Amino acid sequence: MLRPHLLSLVMLFLVARPAVAETSAQFRIDPLAKVKIEGLSAKDTATFYAGVDAFTNHLASFPSVNTPTPPVCVALQREVFRVPMTPNQAQGKVNISYLAPMSRQTCRTAKIVNSSVEMNLNLAPFVDQNNAIGQDDAGWLLVPQTYTKVDDGVFLVQLRKHRYYVITRDREAALVPVTLERYLKFEERKVQQRVEEVDKSEQRHREWLARMHENFGPDLKKAPADLRDTYAKSIQEAEKNNQESRAKVSADLQQVRGRLASLSPEQRAQPACMESLKGGMATNVVAGPCKAPSLGLFAFNPELSKPGADKGTVRYLVVDVLDMRHSTEEEHNFNHRTQLMEHFDFAALARVLRSTGK
Repeated sequence: MLRPHLLSLVMLFLVARPAVAETSAQFRIDPLAKVKIEGLSAKDTATFYAGVDAFTNHLASFPSVNTPTPPVCVALQREVFRVPMTPNQAQGKVNISYLAPMSRQTCRTAKIVNSSVEMNLNLAPFVDQNNAIGQDDAGWLLVPQTYTKVDDGVFLVQLRKHRYYVITRDREAALVPVTLERYLKFEERKVQQRVEEVDKSEQRHREWLARMHENFGPDLKKAPADLRDTYAKSIQEAEKNNQESRAKVSADLQQVRGRLASLSPEQRAQPACMESLKGGMATNVVAGPCKAPSLGLFAFNPELSKPGADKGTVRYLVVDVLDMRHSTEEEHNFNHRTQLMEHFDFAALARVLRSTGK
C-alpha cells in the first residue's frame, strides 16, 4: 500500500518532447505512455523520464534510423514498466522496430521488434527462466556463452540467440561469478524441493488408499482372488516406487550437504565452474578457475539493483540484439538491423548514460 505522503507524487505524469522530428516518410517515434513509479519523488521521476527521452533522442539521431533506405521503415517504440508493490524499480525500453509500409509515403503498422535499448532503474535485466539454469533467493544463475568487457563500462553477455550489451553508469561489472557455496546451496534447495514432492506424493497415495477402502473395501473382499491380487500388487508397486524415490532424494540431499560441509572457507568463496555443459544442464560443478569462460556460472551484479543517491538516475543500459533472422522478418529489415548493430557506437551511448541525471 502506498504511503500517504507519496501518493500525490507518484500520480504525476510527466511529458517531455523529443528533440527530433517524430515522423517522416520512413521513420517515426511512437508516443510514450507514462506510468507511476512507486517511491519516487517528482524530481526523481522527472530524472528517470528525462533519461528515457535522452536515449530515445540519441537513437533517433542515427541517420540509419531516422532516414533508412526504402523499403526499410523504422519506429522507436517507447514503454516503461514497473514492479508492482516494489518501490524505486522501473524499466524504460526503446524498441527499434521495423514496420510494414502501408504506402509509398508513410510507415504505419508495426511489424516486428528485433532489438531494443532498456533503461533500467534498479531492476535486473534480461534474466528469466529462458536463459538461466535456475533461481535462488538472490536472483538468477546464468551460464553465458560469452561474458567479456568490450569497452569502458560496456560488457557483452551472450545468452542463447541474444547478445546483450550492458552499459553501467559507474563502470561496475554487469555480472559477478557465482561462488561454489552459493551454487551448492542452490542445489540443496532444489533437492529439498524434490523431497517435498515425494512427501506430497506419499500423502496423495495414503489419501487414495483411504478412499478406496472406504468406498470399495466391502466389495473387494467379495471380488475374485485374481482381482484382489492385482489390487494388492498395484498398492505394493506404488509403495515401492515411493520408497525408491525417497531413498534417491535422501541420498542426493545427504551428498550435497556433505559436500558443502566439507568445504573450507576458501573453497566456498571460489567461483563455481562446470566441468562441461550438456543440453543446458551442468554435468558437474567444481571450484574454479574454470577450464573455459563459457563454463563459468554468473549472476547479475546486485550492486546495480541498489538505488543511488539520486533514485531516478538510470543505473545501466542494456542493448538487446537478436542474432538470427526471425521467421517473419523481411531480408531488407534483417540486413538493416545487422548493419546498424555492427556500427553501433556503445561508447557514445555510455556517454549519454553518464551525462543523464546531472
